Amino acid sequence: MGNFDFPWTDIVTKELQIKGSVIASRAIYNSMLQFAAKESIKPVIQKFPMTAKGATEALDLLRDGLIMYRGVLVREEFSTRKAFGESICD
Repeated sequence: MGNFDFPWTDIVTKELQIKGSVIASRAIYNSMLQFAAKESIKPVIQKFPMTAKGATEALDLLRDGLIMYRGVLVREEFSTRKAFGESICD
């Protein structure tokens, strides 16, 4: 580990925040990713169009506790394509 040097005056005057967390080591993350690939574990998501209507629908479902796993806003040209490793929960 090394030092983290930054321009503190910019951070203070612009009211910026630096946040981070360490849940596991890089080796553990690599091990988890290898396991997921080996076992074909894929994320389950709910897709919403990246429009005002889609965002409103996603936020309404989130507020009502009805989003299962992860809600994702998707640009129109990508709405019919599956991302790598993606499974969809409709």
